[in-house]
Amino acid sequence: MCHQKKNRGEDGDQDAMETENGTTETIRSHFMANKSCRLTDDSYHLQKNGYEEIHVPALKPSVLDPEEVLYPISNLPKYTQPAFDGYKVLNRIQIRMVNAALESDENILLCAPTVSQKENYSF
Repeated sequence: MCHQKKNRGEDGDQDAMETENGTTETIRSHFMANKSCRLTDDSYHLQKNGYEEIHVPALKPSVLDPEEVLYPISNLPKYTQPAFDGYKVLNRIQIRMVNAALESDENILLCAPTVSQKENYSF
């Protein structure tokens, strides 16, 4: 079970829960109401006082497709390279965007997962 939503009392008041540090928190409706969920085999959950922690490891990157080729930072124009300090190659999303970013004067609307370094394309 991931989380369970607590019900309001008969008097209409919200339930309260005591946290590990001894404070009392009001239970609000933003708690997940699912009664259960399936976790991956390498996931686990810890029952804490008043809440549960769910640990799900990050996905491992899939193998590059044959048409995906690593793009070295050294191949970028010199003025862009400081934005990638500490990196040797572009990530998969950056590889797909490099031509649009460097060879076009069109605007780009880039939507990608958090931590995919989208901000590096603001050069």
